[in-house]
Formats: sequence, structure tokens, C-alpha cells
Amino acid sequence: MSSMDSSAVVHCQRLSMRDQVAAREWGDLPSELLPSIADRLGLIELLRFRGVCKDWNSASSTASAEVEALPDSKPWFLLYGENNDSQCTLVTGSGKQHSITIPEMDGATCLASSQGWLLLFREGSMFFFCPFSRAKIELPVPCQLAHREFSEHAAVLSAPPTSKDCVVCIICRAEQREDLELYLIHRGANSWSKHKLDSFPNKIEHAAYHNGVFYYFDNTNLMVCFSLEDRTITFGKVRYPESPKERCLPLRFSSSREKKEMKKRLESVLGEEECPVSTCGTIVPCHPADAMIPYENTGKAREPGTRKGVWFQPRFHQIDEKQSWRRRRQPPDKEEERASNFMAVTVANCCFSALSSAFKSHPRLATSTCHSYLDGRSLKASDNKNRAPKKRSSASPPKSNAQQKLPGRLKDDKFSLYGDGISGKGDAGRLQSTGFKSFGAQRKEKKEFQLDSREQQVEPGNFQDATFLNAVVKVYCTHTAPDYSLPWQKQRQYTSTGSAFMIGDGKLLTNAHCVEHDTQIKVKRRGDDTKYVAKVLARGVDCDIALLSVESQEFWKGAEPLRLGHLPRLQDAVTVVGYPLGGDTISVTKGVVSRIEVTSYAHGSSDLLGIQIDAAINPGNSGGPAFNEQGECIGVAFQVYRSEEAENIGYVIPTTVVSHFLNDYERNGKYTGFPCLGVLLQKLENPALRACLQVQSNEGVLVRRVEPTSDANNVLKQGDVMVSFDDVHVGSEGTVPFRSNERIAFRYLISQKFAGDVAELGIIRAGKFIKVPVELNPRVHLVPYHIDGDQPSYLIIAGLVFTPLSEPLIEEECDESIGLKLLTKARYSLARFKGEQIVILSQVLANEVNIGYEDMGNQQVLKFNGTRIKNIHHLAHLVASCQDKYMGFEFEDNYLAVLEREVAMAASPRILKDYGIPSERSDDLLEPYVDSLGDNQAIEHDFGDSPVSNLEMGFDSLLWA
Repeated sequence: MSSMDSSAVVHCQRLSMRDQVAAREWGDLPSELLPSIADRLGLIELLRFRGVCKDWNSASSTASAEVEALPDSKPWFLLYGENNDSQCTLVTGSGKQHSITIPEMDGATCLASSQGWLLLFREGSMFFFCPFSRAKIELPVPCQLAHREFSEHAAVLSAPPTSKDCVVCIICRAEQREDLELYLIHRGANSWSKHKLDSFPNKIEHAAYHNGVFYYFDNTNLMVCFSLEDRTITFGKVRYPESPKERCLPLRFSSSREKKEMKKRLESVLGEEECPVSTCGTIVPCHPADAMIPYENTGKAREPGTRKGVWFQPRFHQIDEKQSWRRRRQPPDKEEERASNFMAVTVANCCFSALSSAFKSHPRLATSTCHSYLDGRSLKASDNKNRAPKKRSSASPPKSNAQQKLPGRLKDDKFSLYGDGISGKGDAGRLQSTGFKSFGAQRKEKKEFQLDSREQQVEPGNFQDATFLNAVVKVYCTHTAPDYSLPWQKQRQYTSTGSAFMIGDGKLLTNAHCVEHDTQIKVKRRGDDTKYVAKVLARGVDCDIALLSVESQEFWKGAEPLRLGHLPRLQDAVTVVGYPLGGDTISVTKGVVSRIEVTSYAHGSSDLLGIQIDAAINPGNSGGPAFNEQGECIGVAFQVYRSEEAENIGYVIPTTVVSHFLNDYERNGKYTGFPCLGVLLQKLENPALRACLQVQSNEGVLVRRVEPTSDANNVLKQGDVMVSFDDVHVGSEGTVPFRSNERIAFRYLISQKFAGDVAELGIIRAGKFIKVPVELNPRVHLVPYHIDGDQPSYLIIAGLVFTPLSEPLIEEECDESIGLKLLTKARYSLARFKGEQIVILSQVLANEVNIGYEDMGNQQVLKFNGTRIKNIHHLAHLVASCQDKYMGFEFEDNYLAVLEREVAMAASPRILKDYGIPSERSDDLLEPYVDSLGDNQAIEHDFGDSPVSNLEMGFDSLLWA
């Protein structure tokens, strides 16, 4: 056993005789079997395996990946310091307890916890330590602290200790009780710098780092800010944002629910003991804002009888044996220069943003320049990935003389600590698989929009008095989104503003994300002070377009609708008109057409034709028209691309997509959606691949998989090569001719069709060319991106809450709590038949009838009393028609829950009353169940588990048609 395993030897020596036999058997295993064994071990078994396996190093890489992939986002807790020995108690995210020996924790005090690394101080030494891998990195000790214990301390890292950009910042109480001391060291340095805060009696409870600034929050919402750029300390007070121009820090305090859950886990360890526990906090990654777990009782760390603990993320870090904190010493002048110029590197977030300015009329907390939502309910950030952050009213609060400018990388920007208290449960932009997100009428997303001083909003002379500007109106919408975690209720309402324009016949066009989950819509014309009520006639989620109507004849007096123009050319002038943030009157920005291609639509998670422009588009421009030089509308502004590496990238929905939406509505009396071929394709750029498939020319794309729910499943086969679509030749890159000297993704041809249309495909099968007809229809999603009817289905049986899995639910629950296996199904599986759903047990409402099942949550239910479940309506039917004594629910991984039917049915009304739930099922489940599939056996094999990959998953040679 290597020297790095010496700490594990202590634990191994305490094994029983039976365990020693097992240890010898482990040690004698052939090394080639070890990786597969390690991959199947849990964390505790992994520790034991490490302690007894002499060939551990050969297996640790795959085991490390297994630990890193843990889906549980809840922090684990390590209780240590009892009787001053190395015996510790480990509490997992689910509450399970394990006794574990960690000699490094004996007599140590944990100063910081970050991404699985612990910063420990013990007997005049300081080091980073990973509890699972026993990786250790020594740090120099501040000479002022070498011979005394820390008190009321908190520490934070700017990056992992293995990073060259890591900076450690420790704050602790000085020997003079009213003063605080701040110690700083960067990677490679041999000594600490010291800074002092005079007369600061409050206790530090939270610590965080963001964009070159260390933040320390006390128990009164005051904060201490230390800037790495200018090495200055300033003070601030947490408050809520007053203006949409203010920025939000992507941080929040722990919610009361989270605190209660963590307290419950601590009580399970301590029992009825009343001895204090000095706790080290941490940062829990969570979308859209990271949760800060507080430091507690750090001032009592030195008192007799005080136990110590630390919250941390379960990670398995391996380092090179030569890994060291210090670097090779440079000449003094260069080292000083490097230290003075040091600044943490931040990584830009890129996002697609669907734009619409939003505000909230709620009371705010007065503060200095850093602000906070204090409830922390953003853990339940819910809603569709296509929606964007909720913006605040444009009125900027007056600055008092007492307000101090906080340090940071962006000198003139204000920040807000991100959370949820005042704004209520909001909409968090769900991340696209391409890494982009939408940016519109939302309030629970990080404020990604950035007002660039170079994007000047102007009003050119030739547009100032143009009559068609009067056709552009401002939209005021009140939204009430569903609560997907508590599907029987709605979230707190919020308001937003956007733009729209008149198209004639008493109708308006705007973006779908501007009026999503609407409860009230009002519009106001330019130069008018009257708002008129509007209603949604049709909503196209996939194309992000909504059709509105206004019944009031007063609104339409003197109105002239806009004329829809043709698709523009590259470098054609374009003018965007709307009502963005920054003011109440109409705004005009000007630019040129930069690019025309098939584009990802953030709101609908779809790929349609889009126009890229360089005119400034800001929150509130969503739904506004874009004009050419002739005053014709060439499209609808709807999203932007934000990145520190790019600027002035906005997107417009072209009139071809708008016309398709309107024609679809006129044809069917409702919007049916853009069709899909339902085929996974691969490019045929490789000559050897074409020769193998007997394709003579440089054209065509390979059919890799066909969706079972598409009509193409009856016509196409795996291995076919599609060479034409309606007699238009498809190139080997999956492109077709587009205008003159241009090519475009062949999905564009599909988007020109309507649901129910038939296309003629030219294919090569086994070297022979044939033509086949295929009916095109909208794609059937196994896990939908949007919920029809705005309210999710649910079924409650004796406190067991069942609901279909959806992308909004995944976003609201956070990916980590859903579980890796379930998340993989959601991302990669295809629906086997129309109406198929992944039904999950969302949570269990605790009651004596469901004792033992309270900790279950977000698990897929597969069978009821042996019958495979097709969807939630099918489950409700099976439960209602059950006459057996017991009701058995079979879940993933052979987990079983059984209830006595009569007892469960008798307890259900009482549970609903206790939890204030109006009904045991959603309204749609009250309708009679119709089995459209028929033969249940047809879906038994590989049910709902068809992993696929496409362009959005990172394979450039693959694309979805």
C-alpha cells in the first residue's frame, strides 16, 4: 500500500476478523477487474475499498468519475471533534449516517468548505483536505495565527486549490473583540497579507466570492466587501433592487425550508444532546442562484464540550503527488509585480435572451449598493427554460450620501444578491441543451442583460414622424405561473412589459414569452394614456409568437396596420422599434442584417429560420417590429445573445415564420405548430462512408434513428440515405440551396410545411434509389418543454403525489434533485407512442398511513400492481379500478411501496385537509380514461428508454430533422 494510503490504514486496523478476510480477498483481485468494481461502489464502500485494496490507484480514476456524477445536490455533513479523536460521523444528503475514521480531522478546525475541499487548521498547520480521497495540499500559516485558535471565523476560496487562480481569504475575530482581521493569500505565494476592520462587533455568518470580490455577510444584513483589484475593504447593506439596471449577485441565503431540513439532519446525529456545534458553512451550487449555508457558533469553537462540524459537497478529488501550493520562487521584483497585478479570472456566461422588460410593485428593503432577496425560495425556481429574468421598475432610487460604492470589476454597476423573498416564486430560464437561455418576462433568473454604452438607442430623422410607428404598442402583462412542485396551486403573480404591433383585422402580434401564463393583458398606444384589455387568440410556443385581439373600438381609431415585407438580404438596413427598459416612450435602434440561417429559438426549444442583426435589442423590445428602409415589417424582435466575447447580436423572427403562424391559425382556427420529420440524421462527408452505403455522389444524409411516433417510422429504415426532399437535393452536410449562392440547413424545407402535409423523400436503400411519401406532424415529446393548459396534472394517493415529468418541473426542482438516471431519460429518450409520459413520485405528504416512504421523491413509478404505467391518466384509472387488498407501486431500481387500499383511501381526505389541498387529482384526470394504445404488451420491451443524440448534444455530424 502506498504512502498516500496511510490514513486509511488506521481504519483498516479496526476491522473485525470477518472484515479482514474480506480485505485480503479484495487485495488479491486482479487489477483489470478493479475499475468495474469501483464504478459500482457507493461512497462509504468506496472508502473501505480504498483502504484495503493494494491496487487502488489503478481503479481510482473511474471511481472518481462515479462520485463526481452524484446527482444529489444536498450538502453532506461531517461531525468531528468528539473526545478529540479521529472518529467522525458522516451524514449524507438523504440523512443516512456512517461512522468513519479520518485522522486529519483530529484536533482540527475547518475554516472553509468549497466544492468538496476543506480548509483545515490544526496545531499551527494549515492545509486543504478532501475527506474521500485524502488528498492534501499544505498551506503556509499566517504568523499572527500560528499559536492561537481562530474565533468567529469564515473563509472563502475564489477557485479550487488546484487552480492557479485560487485565492484564499479568511476573516476572523481579533484578540480585541470589537475588531476583525482579514488574511489573504494567492496561489504560489509564501506569505499572507493582513487587513484590519476596526469596530465591527457583528458576527459573520456567510461568505462568498463573485467577480473579483469577497463578500462577508453578518447577522444584520450588513456585509464586508474586499476587492482583489484595489485591495480595499468597503461596507454595504443587503437590499432589494429598485431599478432594472441593477445587477443581481447569483447568490442567496438558505430558505427556512432548507434550514429546517438541515437542522433535522443535525438532530438525527446529536439526538437530544444540547451541546453546541461550531459549524463551517459552504456554498451549494443551485440554479439560478447558489445557496449560502451559514457559519454557526464559530465563536464557541474553543469552549470545552463544543463539537465541530462542516457542510460540504461530496466530491472525490485526486491530485498529483507533486502538487504543491507554492510555485517556484521568482525574483522578488517579479513576484511583487505579479501579486500587485493579481485578479481572479471570471468566466463569461453566454445566453440567448428573450427580451421583455418586467417590474414588480412590492415593498423593497432599503440598502446600500448590494441587494438581496432574503427568502431563498428560488430553490423552487419554476417555469420554462424559454423565459427570462423578471425585471424591476425603471425608476432608480436616489442615492444617499451615506451609500458607499462597492468594489468590483464593473465599476459603475449595481448588484443585487439573487434570491426570492419579495418577488415570490418566479420563472427561471431553463437552460437549453445548446447552453443558451431565454431572457424575457421573468423574475427568478440572474440578470443576464447588460446595457452596453456602445448600444445607443437613437431616433433617426426619417423615422421620427413615420406614421407606422403608431402601430407599435406597449404590452402590460400580469403572469401567474404554475407551481410544478406543488401542482395543485399557482405561484405568486408578477408583471412584465413588452412590445406588440398591429397587423389589421383587430389583431396584434407579440412574442409568446411576453404573455406566457397570462392572467391579464393590457396594451397602450403611442401617445395615449389609456390602457385597453387584450386577449390571446393563439400562442405559438415553438416559434415564440402570440396573436392578440382588442375588442375596444376606441383602441383602433385611426390605426394603420403594418405591412409585412420580404426576407431581407445581408447588410440591409434594419430598424428595431419597441418599448425597452430605460424609459416609457417608444425607442428606435438601427443596424444591419448580419446573418440569416436556421436558429435556436430559446423560448420554444426549436430550430427555425432567424435573422441576426446588430441593432441594439434590450429587455422590453420583445414583440416589437423590425423595419426595412421602406417601412415594411421584416420580422419580430425576440432574443439576444449575451457574452463577454460578443456584442450587438440580436435576433428577429422573419416574416416567413410569422406568415406560417398566421396561415396555420387561419387554416385550423387554432395554432397546430411546425411539423417535424422525426428522423435523426448523420452527415455523409466521409468518402469511405458514402462508398460503404453505395452513394455514388457527394450528397445525402444517413438515417440513424426514426422516432416511433412519427409517420416516417412506417416508411424509413435505419441505414437509409436521404438524398432529396420534394425534389430538392440534400447535400452531404445536410444543407439545401437557399436563394443565390447560399445554403441552409434542410430543416428549413420542413418548416415551410404545415401539420398534415405530405413530403416526397428521395432515398437510397441498399444501393437503389426510391421515392417515398411521408406525412409531417409536430414532434411528440416524451418530456414536454411546456405544459398544455398551463396547469400540470397530478394525482395524490394517501399522500403520495404523482405527476408527469416535464422540463419546467426539472428546472423547478433543480437538476441535482431529479437524479442522474431520471435526468438521462428526460434528455435522451423518445416517446414510444403518443400520450406516453414519465410519471414520477414528486413527494410524499407525511402521514401515518405512508410511514417509511416520507423520504421518497422524484422517482419514476413503473408499474402499479404489476401493470406497466403508460401515463398519469392511466395510473389514475388503474387506482380507481383497483379491487385488490393492497396497492403496490414499483419504482426504478426495484424500489417498492405498498399501501393497504381501504386504509389508504380512508386516509386520503384527511391528508388533503391537513395540507390544504382542494382535490386529490387535477381536473383533466376527472375525464374518463381511453386506452389509445390497446395492446399493453407492445410496449413492454425497452419501454420509454431510447437514448439518442443530436446536434444539440455536441455532435456536429448529427442533426435532427
